[in-house]
Amino acid sequence: MKNISLLVLGLLAWLVAGVAGTIPATLYRGDSRDPATIKAAGGFKSKGASHRLGPDPAATVFQHVEGTLKYPSRDPYVSTSSDLAQARKKAGKTGYVYTIDTAGITGIFTDVAAAYAAVQKKYGHADEKEFAALGTIPWSHVTSIQDGKGKAVALPTKRATGADADVEADVEADVEANDDDDNNDWATDWDHEENADIIDALDAGAQDDTPAVRRVAKPLRV
Repeated sequence: MKNISLLVLGLLAWLVAGVAGTIPATLYRGDSRDPATIKAAGGFKSKGASHRLGPDPAATVFQHVEGTLKYPSRDPYVSTSSDLAQARKKAGKTGYVYTIDTAGITGIFTDVAAAYAAVQKKYGHADEKEFAALGTIPWSHVTSIQDGKGKAVALPTKRATGADADVEADVEADVEANDDDDNNDWATDWDHEENADIIDALDAGAQDDTPAVRRVAKPLRV
């Protein structure tokens, strides 16, 4: 019996794999998390993508939709909708609605309605107009954000990444810590070459002798 069940699941997965459907150019996701949190995570990740064991390879899009996953915390799919109203409903009054540009994202979206039609199953949540994404939807594809009341929310400021981001964060922390300090006794004996990254991170176009640069020309603390 167990082998038969696995065979059926495998057959369903094979059928669904060939059903991408027509993916809209724009999709929406309602989410309780704020933009900074989503951006820091690199985008919308499935629960399984963040699980220590990874996503459940046996999970199907039908189990995802119907909430019948054997391991819900390892769900490999991220829900989105082609209907803005549905996304707003998911976000609620305190959440956010994210607009997603699907151009350039290939092979991860499944048109849930088409998947059900392919295996002649009744789609009990057809009003949700769901397009399930397998894995992760990159943050770079988020084009706009609304709060739960429909008010536009600014995208988080684009920042540097990797080592540059660490330098930028150190610089900003120093600046904030000294904003209210009337006695900024910045060290004057500093090496221009070693601090070039600091200057670039704060203002790529600044000159070495400007007040703004002198203000952050403090040797990095180790």
